[in-house]
Amino acid sequence: MYKKNIIKIVIVVFAAIISMILAIAIKKKNEDKHDEEASLLALSWSEREEKVYPEIFGTMPTDICQPADDSTSGLSNPFEDTPDEYSGLGFELVIRCAERSPWVFGLLFNLMGYALHSGNAFEKGHRMALNGPILQGSNSALTTVLLWPPMGMPDTFALSSGNVKLLEVIGITDDEYEYAKKNSSQDLYNHVKKMPDFPLMNIHRKSCLRDN
Repeated sequence: MYKKNIIKIVIVVFAAIISMILAIAIKKKNEDKHDEEASLLALSWSEREEKVYPEIFGTMPTDICQPADDSTSGLSNPFEDTPDEYSGLGFELVIRCAERSPWVFGLLFNLMGYALHSGNAFEKGHRMALNGPILQGSNSALTTVLLWPPMGMPDTFALSSGNVKLLEVIGITDDEYEYAKKNSSQDLYNHVKKMPDFPLMNIHRKSCLRDN
């Protein structure tokens, strides 16, 4: 009887040791996975901010009255710990303006928030109504945005975590929006790109179709 109890105790202790070893191994594996994911995120972030963006946009001006290219940063952050065809949502947004203004950051922030909350990736030719003027409280005729590869810039770039599309945010009017619905975003873009200020966003411009 004594020997049987000893054997039972040994078995229980052995099982406890095995369970402890397995728990430690699982914890270590999860920690390693977390470290790999954090490393890929950190690497991709560094590549985008310190290499890719400076090559595309150059040094951002400190004078608020200078022309500027303002872009999102984070939509292409990887979701997983391994590279994929596209990094994160697979795109970033850019707006080119005659001068840097707070409304630009607000618009990019709202578009970024929508994309992250919905998980929907924007694509070339997508149109999104803003439910009002592009600059709230103004009489701007631009009430919708058209997304299109930026003229004179790379439309894609690569990170260690995957590829990223670059899409320009172009403000359009109500009648331009209806024209694109009836015809196509490509047809509308062919008109918009002929505007004098293009590709700079001019929130005071009239419809490019007004004489058509």
